[in-house]
Amino acid sequence: MNPIEYKKFLQEYQRGQYTNEAHDQFLKYFKSCSDLEKEEILFYYNSLPIQESNKSFDQLINKIEAKLDLIELETQTHTRRFTIQRNWVAAAAVLLVGVFGYFFIQNTTLDGFEFISSKKDIPIEATTTLQLADGSQYKLTNEGIASLNMEKGISLSQNESGIYQLVGNQNQELTFQTPRSKELQIILPDGSLVKLNAESQLHFPSQFDQNKRIVELEGEAYFEVAKLVRNKKRVPFLVHSNTQIIEVLGTHFNVSSYAGEQLTKTTLLEGKVAVRSASKSPEESIILSPGQQSVLNRASEEISIRNINIEKEVSWKDGYFNFEDTELIEIMRQLSRWYDFETIYVNNASNERFTGEIPKSMPLKTVIKLLEEGGDVSFEIEEKQIRVRSLQGV
Repeated sequence: MNPIEYKKFLQEYQRGQYTNEAHDQFLKYFKSCSDLEKEEILFYYNSLPIQESNKSFDQLINKIEAKLDLIELETQTHTRRFTIQRNWVAAAAVLLVGVFGYFFIQNTTLDGFEFISSKKDIPIEATTTLQLADGSQYKLTNEGIASLNMEKGISLSQNESGIYQLVGNQNQELTFQTPRSKELQIILPDGSLVKLNAESQLHFPSQFDQNKRIVELEGEAYFEVAKLVRNKKRVPFLVHSNTQIIEVLGTHFNVSSYAGEQLTKTTLLEGKVAVRSASKSPEESIILSPGQQSVLNRASEEISIRNINIEKEVSWKDGYFNFEDTELIEIMRQLSRWYDFETIYVNNASNERFTGEIPKSMPLKTVIKLLEEGGDVSFEIEEKQIRVRSLQGV
């Protein structure tokens, strides 16, 4: 199917004058398109005259689920599916039944839960901070930054994109910290860009050493490392994360190394990285290629390599959660960092698995509703706690 053919189909579809064969051809074509092509298709569909529909939103959701199950031809697993995905995916899903999707109906409600651009169902008060070597800590607010710049001889600014940049007149150790529910982007002294995920911290000097660049990470961060050459030699960039050391060879990569978790995951998007356990020598490093992920078991210090879905691993930096046959316990762990709550499992509900994508701007109550509709689990929100209960056998 080409642009002329899909536009013809969409016109027929909008008038209700299409065949099932043409519909299936369009769905297969849409699935093969890039994100940009999908957005162009939806933009064209959005420009067509809107047809009236007397179907309720709940009926539409049911039909979407049924149609997606047929089109995707999912394998026989116990994995649950979300019904709401990223903006263009959801819009495309609703397009299957003839109305605009989540992207176009943000004021529509689903069983009483509004789709609005706010995630604050549970009160969130914490803010990102910068801590200096002397223990002084500054909130990254206008007042905090002004105090920092005045008192510590450091120039910290934030550009229109919300990215922080720091210039230090004197070298000192810095630690940027993000609490639950917050993210942070920072340009390092060498020009490298780092996006820090929620409940993470990044430690580095305000001026890097001439011969090497070292940062320390706890939590998760995405790196775009600047290539730096001095005296015709590449200046190495090293990331220390718990029991792992990564040597970067000018690249884009993601590291997930949260305290309290047994695995440290390094995902390579571009370039090359050399990964090793902190107890190993550089000669024992493992080289990753784009599309690969290393998984370090901190207890055994063993590293395994696997090919992965890059989009899934770095979805957090693009503003959504991407789950693929993911255990509920891992889903709740990720959600708790973003929405700031504690999970309590009443029974074996953590054994449930789900597949789907949801925007991080979605309210927590709506996310919980989707999980309840997609699996045999129930949730009870009380202040900053969520109690999870399996409904199997109930």
